[in-house]
Amino acid sequence: MKEQLYRHYESNYLYKITDESIDTDSGEPRITYKNVNHQNARNLNCTKSYFFEVFENGVSRFAPIFPEKEIANQKLFNSVHDAVVKDIEDLMAKVDVLAAPLEDESLYTEEMATAIHLKRLVGTTTSIKEDLLERRKKGIETYGKHLTPFNDRNALQDAYEEKLDELCYQKQDLMEKEQRRKIQESL
Repeated sequence: MKEQLYRHYESNYLYKITDESIDTDSGEPRITYKNVNHQNARNLNCTKSYFFEVFENGVSRFAPIFPEKEIANQKLFNSVHDAVVKDIEDLMAKVDVLAAPLEDESLYTEEMATAIHLKRLVGTTTSIKEDLLERRKKGIETYGKHLTPFNDRNALQDAYEEKLDELCYQKQDLMEKEQRRKIQESL
């Protein structure tokens, strides 16, 4: 059995699977695993479905940690930022993304559509209006005032920096989904 390390979602401790078995009463697959962070850790045992459980929020109980050799083979990255940089470089090498002029209004409309789509993917029960009002409240708590025009900031620079963060969040989500898919395929 290839040694694979897994990180627990709450403690961040690393674990390795030491054995797999079948429960003689239920016939359910079981896993024996051990904490590698503690030298004298005892073996733990649970069902395979419990160990590989993915919660409703998409977080895995135990997420695999890939050794460096595997990371290189699977073209994974040390950071989400590295992955986004590579994606942008690949896109710019394929097409001239700046060839067609883009008006400020159409860019804003596209961003609103993206926000609506992301809202559906997140699946929260609040409305976009409620979420925006909550963001305003958070802004007031953080900066002491809400966002207004003519505030001596470069709005497009702020939007660009936020877009870079957004790209990283979306890439992180894609990378995690791909990792979960590979886990499920290996079961």
